Amino acid sequence: MLDRRLRSRAKEIFLDALEKPPERRGEFIARATAGDQELGGAVEQLLDGHSKADAIAGWFSGPPQPEDGLSVGEVLGNYELLAELDSGSDGRVFRARQEGLDREVALKVPGAGRFASAAEVTRFRREAEAVARLDHPGIVPVYDVDEVDGRHFFSMKLIEGGSLASRMAEFSLPEAAAGLVEKVARAVHHAHQRGILHRDIKPSNILLSHSSLPVVADFGIAAKLGARAETSRLAVAGTPAYMAPEQAMDLGEPTTATDVWGLGCVLFELLEGSPPFRGSSVTDSLRRAREESTPMMARAHSALFRGRAADLEAIVRKCLQKDPANRYASAGALAEDLGCWLSHHPVSVRIQSPIERLQSNWRRQPFAYTLAAALALLVLCIAILAPLVSIELRRRLDRAQFAEEVARTRLRSALLAQSKATRTSDSPGRRENALVNLAEAAAIAPSAALRDEAIRVLARPDLVVTAEFVFEPEADVALCVSGDGQFVVLANQNGPCRVVDLSSGETQSVFVAPHGRVRYARLSPDGGWMLARSQGEFIQDGPKISLVDLDTGQARRTWEEGGTSIRFAFDPTGRSIALLFEDSRLEVVSCETLQTVMELEVTSLSDIQFGPDGKTLYAATGEGRSLLGIDLLSGTTRRIVEDLSHPTSTIDIDPAGERIVVGYYAAEAQIFGLASGRLVSRCLGHAAEVATVEFLDAGRAATSAWDGMTRTWDTMTGQPLLEWPGQLLTGSDGTRGVLVTALGGRLTRHSISPSPLLVTLGGHEGKSPRGLACSADGTWVATGAVDGVRFWNVSAGTLLLHIADTREVSSMAASGNGAFLYMSNGAGVQRIDVRAALSGGSPECEQIIVGETGDLAVSWDGRRLAVVRPQERVEVYDIDRGLPRLLRTLEAPGRVAGLSLSPDGFRLVSGAWRGRGVRGWNTDTGEVLFDRLADCGQVRVVFDASGDRVLATTPGALQVWDQEGQPLFEERYSNRRSFRSAGHIAADAGRRWMAAVVDRDTIELRDARTFKIAARLWSDGVPLQSLLFVPGASLLVAGSTDGRAMVWDLQRMEVELAKLGLALESWPRRGRPLVQSR
Repeated sequence: MLDRRLRSRAKEIFLDALEKPPERRGEFIARATAGDQELGGAVEQLLDGHSKADAIAGWFSGPPQPEDGLSVGEVLGNYELLAELDSGSDGRVFRARQEGLDREVALKVPGAGRFASAAEVTRFRREAEAVARLDHPGIVPVYDVDEVDGRHFFSMKLIEGGSLASRMAEFSLPEAAAGLVEKVARAVHHAHQRGILHRDIKPSNILLSHSSLPVVADFGIAAKLGARAETSRLAVAGTPAYMAPEQAMDLGEPTTATDVWGLGCVLFELLEGSPPFRGSSVTDSLRRAREESTPMMARAHSALFRGRAADLEAIVRKCLQKDPANRYASAGALAEDLGCWLSHHPVSVRIQSPIERLQSNWRRQPFAYTLAAALALLVLCIAILAPLVSIELRRRLDRAQFAEEVARTRLRSALLAQSKATRTSDSPGRRENALVNLAEAAAIAPSAALRDEAIRVLARPDLVVTAEFVFEPEADVALCVSGDGQFVVLANQNGPCRVVDLSSGETQSVFVAPHGRVRYARLSPDGGWMLARSQGEFIQDGPKISLVDLDTGQARRTWEEGGTSIRFAFDPTGRSIALLFEDSRLEVVSCETLQTVMELEVTSLSDIQFGPDGKTLYAATGEGRSLLGIDLLSGTTRRIVEDLSHPTSTIDIDPAGERIVVGYYAAEAQIFGLASGRLVSRCLGHAAEVATVEFLDAGRAATSAWDGMTRTWDTMTGQPLLEWPGQLLTGSDGTRGVLVTALGGRLTRHSISPSPLLVTLGGHEGKSPRGLACSADGTWVATGAVDGVRFWNVSAGTLLLHIADTREVSSMAASGNGAFLYMSNGAGVQRIDVRAALSGGSPECEQIIVGETGDLAVSWDGRRLAVVRPQERVEVYDIDRGLPRLLRTLEAPGRVAGLSLSPDGFRLVSGAWRGRGVRGWNTDTGEVLFDRLADCGQVRVVFDASGDRVLATTPGALQVWDQEGQPLFEERYSNRRSFRSAGHIAADAGRRWMAAVVDRDTIELRDARTFKIAARLWSDGVPLQSLLFVPGASLLVAGSTDGRAMVWDLQRMEVELAKLGLALESWPRRGRPLVQSR
């Protein structure tokens, strides 16, 4: 007979050989046994009989069994088989009904039924006898053991909750996992006390009741304590991933430590998601269990405090000791430790500190230890115990304070996350709701994250409900509203039409249609007139169009002939109306004389709309898919856009007369430039035909569709801004910040609440603003791009002047007094007399420098101008006396990426491309003051307001130098998304702020004295191209690639942040000061 060592080695070689191809097994065995004939014979014996070995059959789904025909519906003894629950190599389990008692049970029969071998029957009856001797709520009870017609079976209690293997996720939390394994351990301990070892504890052998109580099942390979298992000495019983090393290698008699190992594996898998020693094969699993240490329990540590996690890991490691003698002495000891851990008591596997031991003993015998402590204090020394008590109290206080701090931090994080979710939602009231969350979070502890989130929230527009009116939808239909949202037209089903004040609910005017009821209406902008289309009950009663004087409620003129009017519109003054008829006729009528001013023949128009000047009528063709502009003075027609993507349903013109929004039957809207006919953006998101479109301003539009939703959009990007249920009523004038929607029987008037911090200045077509300039007092800001120069009133966000006859602007600057604007383009430098242009004079562009030019810079005193010329030259001009006078030509170190003049104009710095760095000059003498090489692709530079510092950005860093080029500060950005170009940079004339584009859509605002970050500003994904501080208004302007200029009011920003308990405050900076800042 082989000794234990040879048996173990033979099993290892045998298992490894099974994984080799049959033709290579002989060579492998010869090499592995190294000529040991006894060992080789044992391996060959295992190979010859492995198909019949019981344990090996268990691993590989078992050998084929004879089919005895037992199936659902048959009756076995007094049991009716209802359904098959499980099938394996050791037997089949059925759901059955026991006749007489009329109860459902689980019925188990051997896998081969009546063809079962004697060994199988013996093992089957041993399982039944083993479980029958056990009486514990955590072990499946056996009701009956019997044999009918050679079929052996026994019945058990039916557990219908499934196995633990299918419900592992329910017990992934440490407390749930420990509680479940504690109950299983007590059940296993009960079996051990009665001399029964399970030997195959795994999740699939642990059943769960409906109340999630565990029940141990499948004692198919159970063994008696102190008795040798009845499997072959060269076989292994159990499941590899849960098998103890001594069980796999047959290193001794089975003990309770074998089941303790299985319990440890189950607990580890519940906590970490997989068994501790699962390998790629059976051999690999057994090898890992035998040789590798227990893996770290990362998930348990992340879910628990440090001490709790360490105790639980110590329990698991105690179960999974390689030496059985080092494991828990019994499953009951394991259950006791788990119970202590669950009740926050010390566990036996971790050495307790004296204080912890004292606490534990005191909890067990409080009276005795209290008396002993009192006597000790009286007899020995109060001073000995006093420090210990103080330390423990301090520890508890620290834990309480730490727990409170953790709770406050989590609450603040939750409030911040809720604010972000609210800000990015489309619902009205999002700004106010998000600010409430931020105020609560700031009350806990202000932070940079809260400050930056507050700025993003405050930069968003919002929608506020200003009035509501309820009507009977069965009787009345809301048709349209006045431009200011004050009055609504309600048409009664029985005929009368009335104009109602939305705020008070009072009827202002009543109109009775000539016949039938009013089905379509529009109010004039001044509220004095109403156009109404009424329809009779019968088809022969053709529709009639009435122009109604609302003061009297009487129709001043009625149209009956010429077909049905499909659309009509008032001009912006309310003095004229345009009617579009189905017979391809367009008629313009004066409201004052009631006479037809113009009549045109048109083809297939779907909607008409007056331009802001009232001199142009814009129309959309239906199937023709084009947009037209009709000059009402000459009667000529201009085709603006051809080949629209879909048939049109409705249109609207922006208040500046530069863009048109088109609603389609195809559930989308598009915005086009009126001058160029170019598509600006697409608004996607509706699920039905777009019924109404309205411009809010040059940058936003509102749409409403038959899907019952109203949405607002960013007209430059096509991104949705707000969304709410309701139908936008015709006539809502978004340019006044008022929208009225109808939902069921409720009318709601919404007021557009603009951002208190951010003003968006229109939008250039084609490219982003390449140049920004402003007056010294901040009364105007100029933006320049491919379509010319625009002057803006920043406080109102309105366009003052558009000069379109300029070349594409590449760079732009204003003189310090704001009298002149200088622009650089491919043909030279142009100058605009701003005062003359804004006062109504001729906005002519004077060519003052001829030839190819690049970036330019103007000193704050307006005396000197520097401009980039070809061949890496920079020219400096004196512009103090009218026409520029060339002072000096300077040689740049490379292709220039940016210029900046000191406020007095006596010093000049230039940034360069391709690693040439920065050069500084004295513009009077031409002397090079410094050269700073930079190992990067591009450098942008600017003087601060004092002229003593140079601010520079590279694709990955922000730097500050003194006037001699010596470094003062540097910060590198390792997390930037793009390192291809340097971000733009600007300095505040008030010497308080500096700003830099540090990422494609992110601006960092810094304290100009300390360089600390005061705020971060975002453009929500739109890349930024230029920066400018407006000197006298505390404004920061940024040009974006979608053609807009964004203006942040920094003074208002401080006020709004203060309301929330926040500030433009400096938290610890990441950058390193290279020398002490001045």
